[in-house]
Amino acid sequence: MKSHNLAGQCVRHYDTAGVTRPESLSLTGTVLSQSQQLLDDKNGKGEANWAGDNETTWQNVLTNEIYTTQSTCDSTGALLTQTDAKGNKQRLAYDVAGQLKASWLTVKNQNEQIIIKSLTYSAAGQKLREEHGNNVITEYTYEPQTQRLIGITTQRTNNGKPEAKKLQDLRYKYDPVGNIISIRNDAEATRFWKNEEVKPENTYTYDSLYQLISATGREMANTRQQSISSPIIPLTSDNNTYTKYTRNYTYNDGGNLTKIQHRTSDSQNNHTRGITVSNRSNRAVLSMLTDKPEEVDSWFDAGGHQKTLHRAVRNKLTDEPAEMDSCFDTDSHQKTLSPTVLNSLVDDPAQVDTLIWMREQNLNWNTRGELQQATLVTRSQKPPEKPQEKSQQETWDSSSNNDQEWYRYGSDGMRRLKISEQKTGNSTQQQRVTYLPGLELRTTGSTSQTTEDLQVITVGEAGRAQVRVLHWESGKPKDISNNQLRYSYDNFIGSSQLELDDKGQIISQEEYYPFGGTALWAANSQTEANYKTIRYSGKERDTTGLYYYGYRYYQPWVGRWLSADPVGTIDGLNLYRMVRNNPVTLLDPDGLMPTIAERIAALQKNRVTDSASSLANATNVTTNPRPSVAPKPISTKAQTSNQSATPPISSTSIKSVTSKLSVAASLNPVEHKSATETSPPESSQPSASGTTSTDLQKKKFTLYRADNRSFEEMQSKFPEGFKAWTHLNTEMAQKFTNIFTGLKDTSGLPKETAENINKWGQNPQLKDLSTYIKYTKDKSTVWVSTAVNTEAGGQSSGAPLYEITMDLYEFAINKKTLVPLPEGRTKNMVPSLLLDTPKIDTASIIALNHGPVNDAEISFLTTIPLKNVRPYKRN
Repeated sequence: MKSHNLAGQCVRHYDTAGVTRPESLSLTGTVLSQSQQLLDDKNGKGEANWAGDNETTWQNVLTNEIYTTQSTCDSTGALLTQTDAKGNKQRLAYDVAGQLKASWLTVKNQNEQIIIKSLTYSAAGQKLREEHGNNVITEYTYEPQTQRLIGITTQRTNNGKPEAKKLQDLRYKYDPVGNIISIRNDAEATRFWKNEEVKPENTYTYDSLYQLISATGREMANTRQQSISSPIIPLTSDNNTYTKYTRNYTYNDGGNLTKIQHRTSDSQNNHTRGITVSNRSNRAVLSMLTDKPEEVDSWFDAGGHQKTLHRAVRNKLTDEPAEMDSCFDTDSHQKTLSPTVLNSLVDDPAQVDTLIWMREQNLNWNTRGELQQATLVTRSQKPPEKPQEKSQQETWDSSSNNDQEWYRYGSDGMRRLKISEQKTGNSTQQQRVTYLPGLELRTTGSTSQTTEDLQVITVGEAGRAQVRVLHWESGKPKDISNNQLRYSYDNFIGSSQLELDDKGQIISQEEYYPFGGTALWAANSQTEANYKTIRYSGKERDTTGLYYYGYRYYQPWVGRWLSADPVGTIDGLNLYRMVRNNPVTLLDPDGLMPTIAERIAALQKNRVTDSASSLANATNVTTNPRPSVAPKPISTKAQTSNQSATPPISSTSIKSVTSKLSVAASLNPVEHKSATETSPPESSQPSASGTTSTDLQKKKFTLYRADNRSFEEMQSKFPEGFKAWTHLNTEMAQKFTNIFTGLKDTSGLPKETAENINKWGQNPQLKDLSTYIKYTKDKSTVWVSTAVNTEAGGQSSGAPLYEITMDLYEFAINKKTLVPLPEGRTKNMVPSLLLDTPKIDTASIIALNHGPVNDAEISFLTTIPLKNVRPYKRN
């Protein structure tokens, strides 16, 4: 352990949220102890300014409280224990393959309690069964031919035996390319509403681009249009609670969602939502804001960030809301009122002047392209002179009387702090959330006193469920128990659908429309419902109604991102489109790009099938590997269990932190193009690092290999070329290589290879592979075929010698991101990756370049094609 001498490592990192101090490292470089100190918001809500050279003065703008997180790891770097900043301890155990098998939690000054009793995996690494500490088991079923997930069953146990009644029994059906076409919950009963049968089933229809165009399901009846706080129905509701709905989706040629049509048996809830798309870009807003395409871009700043969400009004004559039902949509979000709608709110158009602008949600962004502040309520003392003529973007009242929510982020772009402020009379009520590894500190109170002090312990490894423990230091509500354990069981895309307590009893149930929005919402009580913060797609929903994904905020009521993709066109030319308009099958884990492989790996450790790959390729967008999502330079591995510790984009995919703004782009030509246009040729496609391959250059390699076979024998018996003794096919080699970019899926690889990969820990490096090849000479390395750049060819002069010539791209892998090396390696014994295409997933030649720079040894994971080989005579 290196606790006093950090051996050249960073010891203090002042960033945009405060300062981070790694205090102890393992011999392998894993951070074992780390403290954080945040900026004091009493000094203002602006960005950090670490000006000058006197570090002592910097301490004056920090809070006094220091949060320290400690961890222990095994020799491979796998996390064993984590003690958070408040003294709560998590403990993990793994099986012989390095997969999680059990976990425990000890709340400070409490007894240890089990979170996961057991986890069972198939030979392919797929999760088959898990049993949690609340005596609930979850079992998974897969289709034998494709290995797609087709069933998830969750039920309580009694003395170790499953009870007859199931809590959840999800059944999935797919089309031939892997799109989900139906989800049925056999644990729910069929209900009836006005003589109409309402089944617990959702069905989905897609167009030829695999965009969702129609969805059916069930929703709460007689709710009309919902406000931000969706109505809660009791869990013991009768069978008349639900009704059927159908939603139809319309897109333009650029892949922009332009219309959402909602139809239900309850005629009061039929509505159509229009979305206006710019005529110069893929930016779009609700038609309530404007129905003129030429005006859409004015609702965004130069970096492509939306500036306003919506507004609502009240009538100053009656002091009552002006038809407020028409100011909300069914996805729990307020609408914005255009002049046309304003005139419809009063009997006489002249009375429009009687409307006072009561709420206005304007958005402010910082210089790094991050959402800094959202105005929740704008309080005006008098209405604008002519609201129907007032600029749609103008803030009529920017006084301190407004309700607002503001945020602070770390250097990795992840949120560290959220503060919501509401004015009540002469005081200000504040809700504050501090995000730490494995812990959220949530306090509520006024400027003079704290009325609630809540610690939310977030368990990082809990199988399928997200587990959160609510521990109150003070201010606990009467109708909820302290240290409440909440298991949140999700669906295929990670949405929190079922919440259970430590006894396996239901806390809440929720179902969602495609693209987000709540269709069903039932809970034991309003109090318990209020403490559910993780919802659609497993993300936190803010007071604004926006979902925080990590790198971006998502608007579920329009199915679009609030800002352009920070890594540019890695997911196609449309920078605002959500998961390629396929929100049922695809998941975006962090706001960068959708993925099938990661969703399955995160949910089931499933393997990507050929048909799943064909689905990604058929969506007419680029299918590059996702950009860098690597651990922070100074972080513990345990931080990945908390939202605040979502890893950052590396400097190779985004040139600098501030370049997120420039990548998002104003009206650049790329953003204007239609997503249906022919994709650029491979030479102009983005690489895995997020750098377009116009920055890449192939390098000519001339290598030599000695082999006892003659060239004639090679041509007749081995026309494909040089293979390893135990050959990895192209797909296996791609899967193996992707391990070093964060996609750790060992299914289908040779047993010995998979076992060694697991020994490399959670973040395998190319240097691990190099050491493994050089010093492990047994059956576990027979899948490697080697050539060198000297004429000896690696063998004695008696064997025939062959010259191998090929042009290859050369990459380093930095923080799980491909970094082009057009000039080749510069340091001895530092390995690099060689590919014949800019992307791992399309490469047919994959090799490791290691050894001295001027005497390299090239280890091929794939076949060395015979077309690149010719006999060579020694001088």
